[in-house]
Amino acid sequence: MKVISPWEAANHVMDKLRASGFQAYACGGAVRDKIMNLDIRDVDVATNALPEEVLRLFPASIDVGVEHGTVVVPVKGDAVEVTAFRGKTIEEDLSMRDFTINAMAMTREGEIIDPFNGRDDIENGIIRGVRDPEARFKEDPLRMVRGYRFAFAYGFTIESNTAHAIGLHASLVKKSAVERIGQELEKMLPLSKGSLIALMESPIAGGLAPLLYSRQKWLRLLSCYNHPFTVDEVPLCWYILSDDNLTETLNRYRRSNLLKKQAGIIERVTSEIVTAGWSNQTLYQAGEEWIYSCEKIRALLLNKEPEFSTVKKKFEQLPIKKKSDMAVNGKMLMEEFQVSEGKWIGNTLKKVEYAIVTKKTENTKTAVFEYIRKELTG
Repeated sequence: MKVISPWEAANHVMDKLRASGFQAYACGGAVRDKIMNLDIRDVDVATNALPEEVLRLFPASIDVGVEHGTVVVPVKGDAVEVTAFRGKTIEEDLSMRDFTINAMAMTREGEIIDPFNGRDDIENGIIRGVRDPEARFKEDPLRMVRGYRFAFAYGFTIESNTAHAIGLHASLVKKSAVERIGQELEKMLPLSKGSLIALMESPIAGGLAPLLYSRQKWLRLLSCYNHPFTVDEVPLCWYILSDDNLTETLNRYRRSNLLKKQAGIIERVTSEIVTAGWSNQTLYQAGEEWIYSCEKIRALLLNKEPEFSTVKKKFEQLPIKKKSDMAVNGKMLMEEFQVSEGKWIGNTLKKVEYAIVTKKTENTKTAVFEYIRKELTG
């Protein structure tokens, strides 16, 4: 099946809707990004067709929220989210959206429908709530977090009335679903040092509690730090947001077990290297994936320039870089020592792994078996 572009997929859906007598427009972020000449990953369609009518026209559609007026239409390897108007017309629908830069639509012929001057706000670098920002934020408090996300992403400024409304209603953010809050925060990445400071100083920082509970600590560190600092990685972001309550916070915000594991690695390794510096053991624990994140935090906490090249060189000199690099495995231990007890095998492999990393034994079958006999059996 030939995969088509997001615009081609949306055009296919709009053509079929219009041929059946319905209105259909590309809307929201895709129109914004097209005006800004940014890459477009998906194009949403707004229509006056009811979800049931969309489902009849596109039998392969996926019901992802008919109660909210939305279905997903698969089109040649792509998927188009189709949502019924909130109101009777496209203009009414746009009036209920969050910010002017997102409250635009485009006809199939390319005409821009822009009742709230979103194009002017894009040109002037402004994040402005549609009509009454307070009303928009009361409808969905998470929009306040999205406002900062857009401001950081595009280098825009939040307009004064919109900023005032955020200041008045920031505490409402905590009423949003924790999963949605987490998703919005992760979408902010990458976060520069300036954006991190702005987030921590913003009214929504208090509304995000218990996140950023230790923001004064991080503000102090970041404000005094004279070196570049950017948060690109999701686990590092959560490490900073959660600080001393990492496990509890990740559970509260229902993040994945993989994310918990990754953020936990950063937490454990960082706590050691800040006081004792890098060792073979901490390099191995961090692994190639997380040594840079850990080094970023070490340098920030000590107000030093990160030593990425030195840390990378030390990592490359490790005897093994991951468990699968070990010269022995469980099956080999069973055969060599005539042991089938799983617990003994698991514990022995862990001890051998540590011994290889810390150079207490070489990573060869002969050396490992000799080490086990001498140090681990008796």
